[in-house]
Parts: sequence; structure tokens; C-alpha cells
Amino acid sequence: MEYGLFSYDKDIKINGCDLWLDAKRVKEFSFVSHAHSDHGANHRKILASPPTASLLKHKFGEMKSIELEYEKKFKIGNITVEIFPAGHILGSSQILIETNNSSLLYTGDFKPRSSLTAEKIIIKRAEYLIIESTFGLPKYVFPSRDLVIQKLLESLNTCLRRKIIPVLFVYQLGKGQEITRILTDNNFNVVQHKSIYQISKIYESFGIKLGKYELLDTTSLEGKVLLLPPHIRFSRYYTRIKNLKIRKYYLSGWAMDEESKFKYNVDEVYPISDHADFNELIEFITLVKPRKVYTTHGFPEFPEYLRSLGINAEILGKPLQLSII
Repeated sequence: MEYGLFSYDKDIKINGCDLWLDAKRVKEFSFVSHAHSDHGANHRKILASPPTASLLKHKFGEMKSIELEYEKKFKIGNITVEIFPAGHILGSSQILIETNNSSLLYTGDFKPRSSLTAEKIIIKRAEYLIIESTFGLPKYVFPSRDLVIQKLLESLNTCLRRKIIPVLFVYQLGKGQEITRILTDNNFNVVQHKSIYQISKIYESFGIKLGKYELLDTTSLEGKVLLLPPHIRFSRYYTRIKNLKIRKYYLSGWAMDEESKFKYNVDEVYPISDHADFNELIEFITLVKPRKVYTTHGFPEFPEYLRSLGINAEILGKPLQLSII
């Protein structure tokens, strides 16, 4: 499907050059907004921030890359590109694409709230906006982050006083590092699963301070808080831990769902997210002031809500169907 500046066929391609945006299928050249697995592939060549390129090389091995610093313009054929912090995880970026007479901003995942382990978001104006809208329903308005963290810390302290081992399921890239920093700032002894630990070392190589933490050793867990990636629950490795006296936590924006505790088979859930919530999505769009909004990775109700506010919006890849009265 053609959209003027870009075209869409399961992935987004900028017209007039061979640049793709967060292509999920292997391409010759793709911008990668951040290093989460649902936004990249082992492309022939990537355009990304230096931290994102480093994290992708950790995952895929050596790969050709153009490592672009924030707010530095770069020419690709007849277009100019510039990337800006997205606030989602370390190195996460938005990309602004400009031609002689138009501009397009693509966000990937983003978070307006401040983070201890990610660069502060910068918001730019653009004529067209492609926006990730993961939490684009009114029920996903997150409570005060400070209050949620305070309740989490109180619960962890209670566990440790009772000789219970807290096990926190956190995404290995992004959430694992920010939660580590929050816990070490509050004098908890943190141990990380190997997959989280390796990424934490990359964070530190870019100057992100995480405090004192250790690589997980299952023979010595008393008085410590364990950080594990969610998928580990289904591995044999986890059986060494789950037979101990533990309390399980899941930290995610999806904790807003009533069934989340049962869905993720944990004792407690906390809505601590690296994404924009519903209100923040709306606020971001009003600051960009685009003529047209295309939504991705979200609910179909979100562009409908935007249209009710007078914002020209549709889901990318699904042409707007106008009612016949």
C-alpha cells in the first residue's frame, strides 16, 4: 500500500530509497529503533544509535551498521534523516525523515516518563506520524510510578524479613536494568539471570550506572532479590528455584489487566512499564501536531478515539472505511 512518503507491505519502506523502518523480515538496509526482538532482524545493514547497534551485535554477532548519534542529520539519497531519544530503553530512537516538501516521524516504542537507564525523550514536530500504540485503550492509564515502586519495595522488604526469596520476572533488555538500578539505589542485593547480566554489562559500557549486582548463583540466594526473564518459567533451570520458598512478581504495563496475576502465574503484579500509557500517547500526538497519524502495534479502537478528537488517524495497513449514511 502506498502512503506518499512511504509504502507498507507488512513492513514500512521509505519511498525513493532503500530504507526500511523496523523491518521484521531481513532487509538490505533497515533503521532499527531499539534492540527488542519484535523490532529488528539480522539485516544486511542497519541504521541505529550506537547503543542499539551494540545490543543488536550482542544478539546477532557482527553486522554492518551506520551508527548515528542523536540529533545529527544524515543524507540517504534525496532524504534527510535524524534520530532522537525515545525514552523506551537505552539507545531507543525515533526517526525524523525529511524531504524538500514533507516530513515523517516514526516512533517505535517510546516512553515520555523519565527513566534511570534510558535517554530522555525529545519530541519533534512532523507532518505525518507513524506511532506505536501498544497501550492505546483508556484502561491503560498507569498509576503513579513512584507509588507503584514504593509498594513494590515494601513488599520485597516484607519477603526478605520472612526469609522468602523474591523472584521478579522482568524483560532482559530494558526493564531488567531499570529495576536493578531502582533496587540497588534502595540497598537491595540484586542477582541477575545470565541473559540480563550480559545486557547490564553493555549498559554500563555506555555509562549507565546500575549499582552493585551479581550474576545469579542458585546455591546462594538468601537475602537476595532475583531478576529472571519471563520465559525462564518454562525451562528446567527454573525448577531449581521454584521449589524454594519464593514469592513471584511480574512487572509490566499488562499488570493493568485484571487477569494478569493468573495469566502470568505469579503472586503479585505491578504496572511498571517502558511504554507510553493511553494519556501519554494522546499527549505525544498533540505535541507532534501531524496532519495524519498512522498507528501500529495497538488496538483498532485507538485511531477511532483519535478521530473522535478531530485527529486524522488510521491503522497502518488498513485503509479507513467511511460509513455510507
